[in-house]
Amino acid sequence: MLNTSPLQITDFSEIIDILFESENIFQSAGTAFSKASDMFGIIQADISISSPAHKTIKETVFANEKADFTDISVQKFVYGKNEGITVCIEVKLDKSKNLSETELRNLSAFSKVIYTFVSKSKYESIIENAGTVDVRTGILTIDGFKRKLYCLFKENKKDNYALVFMNVKDFKIVNRKYGHDQGNRVMSIIIRKIKTFLDSDSFFAHLGGDNFLVCINKNYLAIFIKMISKFSVNAVSKNGLEEEYDLTFHAGIANLSEIKFDETISPEQLMSQSIENANIAMTMSKRNLSSSTIVYYDEKVRHMIMYEKEIEANMYKALENGEFIVCYQPKVNLNTYEMTGAEALVRWKRGGKLIPPMSFIPIFEKNGFVCQLDFYVLDVVCKKIKSWIEHDIEPVKISVNFSKLHTDNPHIVDDITDVVVKNGILPKYLEIEFTETSYTDNSVQIRDIIMKLKDVGIMVSMDDFGTGYSSLNMLKEMPLDVLKLDKSFLNADGNISKREEIIIKNVIRMAKELDIEVVSEGVETPEHVKFLQNLNCDMAQGYFFDKPLLENDYESRLKHTFYDAQAHETDIKN
Repeated sequence: MLNTSPLQITDFSEIIDILFESENIFQSAGTAFSKASDMFGIIQADISISSPAHKTIKETVFANEKADFTDISVQKFVYGKNEGITVCIEVKLDKSKNLSETELRNLSAFSKVIYTFVSKSKYESIIENAGTVDVRTGILTIDGFKRKLYCLFKENKKDNYALVFMNVKDFKIVNRKYGHDQGNRVMSIIIRKIKTFLDSDSFFAHLGGDNFLVCINKNYLAIFIKMISKFSVNAVSKNGLEEEYDLTFHAGIANLSEIKFDETISPEQLMSQSIENANIAMTMSKRNLSSSTIVYYDEKVRHMIMYEKEIEANMYKALENGEFIVCYQPKVNLNTYEMTGAEALVRWKRGGKLIPPMSFIPIFEKNGFVCQLDFYVLDVVCKKIKSWIEHDIEPVKISVNFSKLHTDNPHIVDDITDVVVKNGILPKYLEIEFTETSYTDNSVQIRDIIMKLKDVGIMVSMDDFGTGYSSLNMLKEMPLDVLKLDKSFLNADGNISKREEIIIKNVIRMAKELDIEVVSEGVETPEHVKFLQNLNCDMAQGYFFDKPLLENDYESRLKHTFYDAQAHETDIKN
């Protein structure tokens, strides 16, 4: 029960201590109001500071987002009118709290404590820096960053600096898993952490969300990059538990020395030119066009981004014009040397040349177009199977790759089934391939999809097995029909270490005991074939037997499904 006896300012000793925990007056005041919220039923607290010479700054320092704002009362406390700078503290209260006169006097006394703290702070500089410094965090706003960057160019210091465009990698996972309130707490700690990473000559701005812009002295750049590559922060959640978050940044880095400057250029134009190159490099990092999360801008980077934009500009038209060609790479039974299946692989025929998939599939994965392309390939395959049957050519089972992005589609199995039914073929002629990363990223969804596909008679294979970190769990949990060993298991020269042999042997053994067929990809040499036969691998796919075949060549292969192993061995050697 609330103690209604008169409170003196000295009774707020705990809250007074809080006020001096941070250099930021608004942050400190917000923490103090949060501590006092239950005592007075505070729903929201705003502080505004104004003077005749400067515009008014108003900050919501505390807000209970879960509170009901429909039934409130408001208390205003204005101080310092005759001292040049006016401080107004506005407090929204839960009306149902029904504060007594004594409690309202205590609230007034509490507000006076806040004002006393604010009045002794250097709020004159806060007013002067209004618009250039974020009053909550104390770091530069975008406008403040522009001004400081402009001064750096005017003073002819640009050659000593680099611009770093940064994005917290996968920060959305923090928001999704722990909620936006906790995400905001973690972001505040990240901002404080970045401050500690910088030397006194460098500066940065929070662009909003999980994006930051840093102007850093080149002498300190290597140390800074090492610090942002991997670090952890600790944040206390609402339930009082401390959580540790391991974080890293995507970052694009560009030298300011490459930017031309004269005083006719505006700060806005200068900012735009300076950011462009760093943003291009960061985009490359985020889109996995580089193996590193830290990318330095150069002409090669610009060329890659321009290429990506060109690909994206032409992909829809290419689909309409039938530029995407489906090839078929045979899967061969290692006991009989008979083609018993094939994988449908897409190529882009553009300007008379076939573009390999690694030149466009990663881009399509990032922009989502791959989902549309997957269904296009499925439709082409179904049509061809129907045509072969009508021409008395017995087809073999064809596997079609489906991106992990499809796991977000709750109707994916219905959509696949619709294509099969529309083309009038039996499900037994089809196999859907997912990559191992589909499982590691979305295990629950992918298991549900696999079960539903099997229910309608479509087999499922797991591609690139062995490239992830959850392979054994996947074998245990996923009701697979086929397992495809990633080609990285087989060295191109045919030399396989004893350690690799033991791993492959046991994967094949476990799969067989689980009634899962095993296909090995990347089979290119007679040594590969012999090695896999000795381990009782079921099927092989690779250049030893055939490269991906164009439609007419594959149709010829369907009429002659057996391979002459001796002839192929001779071809490979030649």
